[in-house]
Parts: sequence; C-alpha cells; structure tokens
Amino acid sequence: MTVTMKKGLIGAFRILAGVLIFYVFIVVLMAAISQQNVMIRLSAVDQAASYSSGWRRVGEIQADREERTALKGQQGPLADNLAKSQQALRAREEEYHSAWAQFLPLAQRADGIAACDVSLDDPRLDEYAPRLAVWRAVEQCVRDETLPQALRDQFATLAQEKISFPATYRRALAANDDVMTATKAMADLTAKLDGLKSEPKDADLEKSFQEVDALLGNWLLGGRTFVALPPALVQLILSAAAGAFGALLVTLVLIVYPKTNFTLVSRNKYAPRMLLGALIAVCVYVLLQAGTAVLGTGSGFEVAKANYMTFCAVSILAGMFSDRAAAWLSARAIIFFPADATAGARSVDSRSWPGVRDGVPEHAS
Repeated sequence: MTVTMKKGLIGAFRILAGVLIFYVFIVVLMAAISQQNVMIRLSAVDQAASYSSGWRRVGEIQADREERTALKGQQGPLADNLAKSQQALRAREEEYHSAWAQFLPLAQRADGIAACDVSLDDPRLDEYAPRLAVWRAVEQCVRDETLPQALRDQFATLAQEKISFPATYRRALAANDDVMTATKAMADLTAKLDGLKSEPKDADLEKSFQEVDALLGNWLLGGRTFVALPPALVQLILSAAAGAFGALLVTLVLIVYPKTNFTLVSRNKYAPRMLLGALIAVCVYVLLQAGTAVLGTGSGFEVAKANYMTFCAVSILAGMFSDRAAAWLSARAIIFFPADATAGARSVDSRSWPGVRDGVPEHAS
C-alpha cells in the first residue's frame, strides 16, 4: 500500500467518523428535545406522572389497543359460529321431538297390551328420562315378542340409528354443548374487551407523547433507542455526544482555517480530541449537577426542569475548548484537594497544566 493510498484511507475514515459523530449528536439532541416537550405536556395532564411512568403507560395503552383490535376481529367469526350452533341446535331439537312423535303411537298401542310392561302414566313424560324408559320397555317387548309382528316391524324401522329417538337426543345434546361452548367463547371475548377499556386520561396522556412519534416511526432517525430512556440518562448521553461534536467542530475549523486565531494548546491529535471532548463534557455536566459542593453555588441544575439546550451548549463549548475546560476543572479540584503548602506539595490547580497560566491557556486573548 502506497503512502498516498494510506493517507486516502485515513482521510476517508476520519470523514466517516466525523459524519457518525454528527449523526449521533443530532439523533440524541432530537430525542432530548422531544422528551422535554413531552414532559411539558405531561405536566399539564398529570403532575405526579414522570416521563418513564408515562412512557410505560403509553406502551400499555398501545398494546391494549392492538389487543382490542385483534379481539374485535374475532367477534364476527365467534358470532357467526354461535348463530350456526344455535341453528343446528334448533334443528336437532326438531328431530328429537319428531322422533318421539313418531314413536308415541307405537308406545300407546304397546301400553294397551297386558303382556308388555309399558306405562305412559308418568307425569314427567315430557322429559327425556321417562321417555327413554318407555323406549326401553317397548324395546324389551320386541325382544320378548310380546308385540304383534306388525308393531315389531314398525319399531325396527323407528330404531334405525339415524332416526331413533335416543340417537336424536344424543345429537341434540351434542348440539347444545356446541352452543354452550360458543356462548362461553363469546362471553370470554366480551369480558376481555370490557377489561381493555381505556381510562379518561389515557387519550390526553397518549397525545403528550406524540412528539416522539417521528423518531419511533422512522428507523433512519434511530431515536427509538433514546426516547425510551429516562431523561436523566439522555441528558448524560447528550452531554457526551455534544462534547464529541464540539471537538469535531473545532477540528474541522482548524483544518479548513489553519491560520485561525484560536488559542489552543494543541492543534493536532484529532482522534484523542474527540474522546477528550466527550469525557470533558460529561465531567462538566456532572459538576454542574453537583451544585453547592463543587461550584459553591446555591444549587445545581435541576435535571427535570433545566432546558436541554443549556446542557448541550455548555457541552459543545467544553468539547471545543477542552483545554480550557480541563483548566477550569483543575481549579474546581482545589475545593476537595487543596495543596499542602507546609509540605511543599505542588499546587494542584490550573497552573499545573502545561501551557496554562492562572487557569487560562497561554496566548489567550
């Protein structure tokens, strides 16, 4: 590989890395802005709701809606099945009553024969069990040949499997079971649909999260990963991405305008500058959150209320001028790690940084 090709590959890699840093920064920034707008709308709907709880509830609402749609799609087939089962039951009941009506004259004639033990005096004769007892009694008379041949032949015709009185009852009983099964399935479906009814606040809550629909609906934007995270984590990621973006920005400025009057300790080492910019930005973000203990201020930035652009702007500046940010951090370290003058220890402040004097890089205007 020639030197020219090697330089070309390195240049192409740097361009791709720069585009990737810019892309990640934009995606995280869009997610952060969307989250902040959602929290503003969410506070108007429910003061006690947090972004994470609202996000989880919206997911449940959408899952319930999908399940409700699927269940409603089952209503039609289940209703048709129930109607067909009921129609089949009516047909089987008609067969049952018709079979008894055809058998009853034969039973009445057998009741008049003394040798046959057949009785139609049971007051419950409209029920199946007494009717079956009459059928069995006539059947026994046929086997005992106590009935005339004509009646035995008539019973043989009525006793065929498809039209016999017991067979029609069994078919009617099976049809009734089918109706009960279809009715239960319909009732279970209705109960599930009733259990998925939305609450009054659900519509407003879902509208609060419409801001993130664009990120969720377009995979190219890549925001799905970030909008599901808690806002505090997104702010932290945004700080790192903004710091790397700031380092990328100042690097491109130095490349395009090499004679610019920026007061930087080092103008090369582009790759380490990106990493340093991200790390410095995160460190500055943490210190800004710390408040009184580190900065000596009344309070730190409130994560839930601070504008995302505030953190983004500070992080970009920290990434662009990481040497100045490092000097500022060094000065803050004196609060926790004061120099021991009596032991002759070297003061750990901004003056200990190469090229930095009194907390400001040399040659700074």
